[in-house]
Amino acid sequence: MILAPGAASFAIDACLSYPSETRQEWQSTIAQKGLCLTIGPGLLKSAANGVRSLISSDEDTSAPETRTACASFLAEADGLLEFSIYPASIEEFEQDILLRWDFNEKGLILTYHSAPQGFATMYREQVENNRAVSPETLEHASPTDLANAISWILASA
Repeated sequence: MILAPGAASFAIDACLSYPSETRQEWQSTIAQKGLCLTIGPGLLKSAANGVRSLISSDEDTSAPETRTACASFLAEADGLLEFSIYPASIEEFEQDILLRWDFNEKGLILTYHSAPQGFATMYREQVENNRAVSPETLEHASPTDLANAISWILASA
């Protein structure tokens, strides 16, 4: 498992040109919830590098072609976003790659399935009172779908 780099940092001030009230609201929410995460431009490309560098030595190891295809998928989605959030985790499971994001009472899991199919499935949910409400699953998700889901997860409730 790879955890978000700079887990104790919050890069939004240095990276975004959004109004200071918006940045302060996000920082306040993060501080209140005790979260550590990184938000900024190019973070899905950073996650793509994390996927490329996955090294496992057990039955869960994904094929190099799967890691390359998943990294390309993330890089393409990154090109559609001004800024994004680094995944809370990047893991391999049964030769698939799983990326997980949790923020703003929302959860998102992207599963990039092993080659030769090489397609992505997204699961997203709103969390209320520690329960998932309005869960959605999208088979054969596109990089545009991921970009839209990242924008959704970053949007205030």
